[in-house]
Amino acid sequence: MRRWLWGLLPLAVVVALIVVFATRFGHDPRYIPSPLVHKPAPQFSLPELYRPEQQIDNGTFRGRVVLFNVFASWCVACTDEAPVLDYMRHQGVPIYGLDFTDTRDAAKAWLQHWGDPYEAVAFDHDGEEGANWGIWGVPETYVIDRQGRIAHKYTGVITRKIADDDVLPLVKRLREAGQ
Repeated sequence: MRRWLWGLLPLAVVVALIVVFATRFGHDPRYIPSPLVHKPAPQFSLPELYRPEQQIDNGTFRGRVVLFNVFASWCVACTDEAPVLDYMRHQGVPIYGLDFTDTRDAAKAWLQHWGDPYEAVAFDHDGEEGANWGIWGVPETYVIDRQGRIAHKYTGVITRKIADDDVLPLVKRLREAGQ
């Protein structure tokens, strides 16, 4: 009887591996769920990058469906995302930036070199506001609806495929739904 059980062990291992692989394939390993999705965006007020005497806060984009993109001059991956943000801006998507744990001069130089798709950029030098948003790293992008709720959070680089397949259709749906 024991030989028969030992004979089933390889089969059990194979079945277990099939179950593990079947349930994990199709899931994006970069997807990190956010407890903020479907909730109001955290309240914030930060100086604007180019005009520090002006503040950017939640009211800056309330009433509009916008992207709130977190970036930094030291972020290598952000350079890959820059042309896609510009593409989405040309598709009519308003984009606001949050410059995270950076210096003003470095951020301005980065935007001058890689392009500035933002309507305005909030400057979060010490990262405190970013922590309130649950920033894990950069880039991260939030889709915010007209009521100021976070409709979706993207962690990592938004590629052209993600923009075309996910972000732009979501923005369109939220606009059409009046959200």
